[in-house]
Amino acid sequence: MTTTTTALQAPLFRGDKLEVVTISALLGFLAASQLSVAPAYIMLAITFACWAAVVSVNHERIQVPAMFWWLAAYGGVTVFSALNSVDPTVSLVDCKQLVLFLIVPVVYRFARGSRALTFATVIISVGALSALIGIAQFGLLHFDNLNQRPHGSLSHYMTYSGVLMLVACAAAARLVFRRQGTHFFGGSRTWTVLVMPALIVALALTFTRSAWVGLVAGVGVLIVLKDRRLLAGIPVAILYTFFLDYFIRGITSGSVK
Repeated sequence: MTTTTTALQAPLFRGDKLEVVTISALLGFLAASQLSVAPAYIMLAITFACWAAVVSVNHERIQVPAMFWWLAAYGGVTVFSALNSVDPTVSLVDCKQLVLFLIVPVVYRFARGSRALTFATVIISVGALSALIGIAQFGLLHFDNLNQRPHGSLSHYMTYSGVLMLVACAAAARLVFRRQGTHFFGGSRTWTVLVMPALIVALALTFTRSAWVGLVAGVGVLIVLKDRRLLAGIPVAILYTFFLDYFIRGITSGSVK
């Protein structure tokens, strides 16, 4: 009645056809979410439908990580607030994005074990492509001021910077925790080392300070989890962020050539 550890740690495309389709749809969602919102939602809908079919056909009990219950509590409080708002109907409609929390059990079911490396590689690789698009916009299309910032293939620079921040944190996690693998593209940290500069540069060029703070905070948490002695490097990272902010403002004002 429950999902076995063996199934969760199986190779990426091993299993029945329905599970393969679900994994493919989930990979498609993770890739599309960095490039275009509409295709991402389509792939997510397919993923949810396939996941429900897998659970039903295999008579599985849905499993979630412990942190999911904090998200569930937040969702419950949000719905309660909507029901007690001035206009409950409108407020409840705005709660529809809580459905996105279901991504957590889906990933917990299909992206664990040896599959996790492949999923992380896809996220980081597509993030590198997205970063290159933003850098090209800055350097070739003159998206180099506060009125016109790089936004990649997404519709808004804030969405773009937020996605870059998350991908950069994922790449940093691989650099901090992943041992050197044997395969250059899939399991090696070398690929992540090559990609990381593009992610950082593209994020800097969005001129979005909140995303920079998010990256520093995320990397700081990773450092604490790895080795608390490395906290000594956080002041250096903060100083670097202030310097980067000064340099970027100089570019936008024309004082730095």
